[in-house]
Amino acid sequence: MLNTDDSTKSAPSPTMYSVGIGILARYGILSNGVNSDDPNRDTNSTASEDVSDINGDFFSGLNFVYPELTFSYSYILSTKWKVGGEARTYIPLGSLAGGNGLDGMIFSLALKLSYK
Repeated sequence: MLNTDDSTKSAPSPTMYSVGIGILARYGILSNGVNSDDPNRDTNSTASEDVSDINGDFFSGLNFVYPELTFSYSYILSTKWKVGGEARTYIPLGSLAGGNGLDGMIFSLALKLSYK
């Protein structure tokens, strides 16, 4: 992961920028009350077959690889306390490769309170 962290300098309010690769690990299961042999009304496949197809799609065509961009800022309150925020963006490689643009892009915002 590439990381530019200036908190080791004498900056009063450290900022950090970073890029990396994220893996979105997900796995579909049958919903409560659905039996594996229940038919799909539209395709006549079984629920078990549908879950297998969904899980196969999750892990094909780079659908699980998400490059990550992060920006964080911390304001130093005292020698022991910092407060700040963080923004992350995850870019869906599988969606881009499949021609669907940024469908599936993930954004994350967080507030942080840190004690040294």
